[in-house]
Amino acid sequence: LPAGAVTEVPGPAGNVVVVDRRGDEPRVFLTAPAACKVVADGAGFARPCAGQRWDAAGGPAAGRATPPLRRRPAGFARGDLYVLPR
Repeated sequence: LPAGAVTEVPGPAGNVVVVDRRGDEPRVFLTAPAACKVVADGAGFARPCAGQRWDAAGGPAAGRATPPLRRRPAGFARGDLYVLPR
């Protein structure tokens, strides 16, 4: 999970995990998978193949009927990312 990047990896229960390492602390979101990955889009996120866009907090971009990214607590231990249940 490279620093300064947005990375999508397989997640729990048929979801994908989107890890945002563009800031001081990593932010982790869950969302449904699609044909292409979620990528950085300015301060927010996008999934170009599906026409989806989100703001920096994971909410749908203005004027979009996109389901929000679901923020989840996470931590790193021994170099591995752990997504914590709520």
